[in-house]
Amino acid sequence: MDFFGPRAVPALIASLCVAAAAAADCASLEGTYRFAASTPPPRGEPQETLADFTTGKNRSKLYRANAAGSNLAAWSSSGLVRHPLSTAIATKAALKRTSTKTTLQFMGDDGKVLTELGIDELGHWSCKTEHLERSSERVAGLGDSIRTEKVVEVLERNPAGDLVHRVTVTVLEPKGVKPASREAVFQAIR
Repeated sequence: MDFFGPRAVPALIASLCVAAAAAADCASLEGTYRFAASTPPPRGEPQETLADFTTGKNRSKLYRANAAGSNLAAWSSSGLVRHPLSTAIATKAALKRTSTKTTLQFMGDDGKVLTELGIDELGHWSCKTEHLERSSERVAGLGDSIRTEKVVEVLERNPAGDLVHRVTVTVLEPKGVKPASREAVFQAIR
C-alpha cells in the first residue's frame, strides 16, 4: 500500500476500515456461561436459558424427558392437554463468534459437548462495538387493543464478566406507552 504518495488517502481509509472491523468483532463476548439465567424470572414466566436463543431439532439433545406420568396438564380450547416434563442436561454453553455467525456449544456437567447451535436463526445479531444487538417489529395484543412494538435485544458482558441479555420493548403505536425492559444474567464459568 502507498501511505505517502498520491494514493495515500484511499489506502489510509482502507486500513482504518479494516482496523475498525477488527475492533468490532465482539470477541470479548466469547466465553463459557451457565445454561440457565441466575436472575429470577418475572412471576409466572419460565426461567430463561441459553437454549432460548436457538431453534432446530438438535435442541432435544439439551433435555431429558422425565419418567412417564410426570406430565404437566393444562386446559386448552380443545380440552385437557398434557405436556411431558423434562430436565435440562446442559449445564453450560460456550459462546463463539465469527464474522459470519454466532454459535453456542452446549455441554453437560462432565464437559462433554452435547450439540452446537447457531443463534442467528431467530434474527441476525450485529456487532456494535463490544456487544451484540438485534431488533425487530411485531404486532401484539387482542381485539381492540392491538399495538405495534419494536423489540431491541442486546447481549453484552457486565463488569463481573457475566453475559447479560437485555430486552427493551417500545410501543410504536399507539404512542404514549412507557417502554418495558427486562434482563437476564448468565454467570461466567471460569
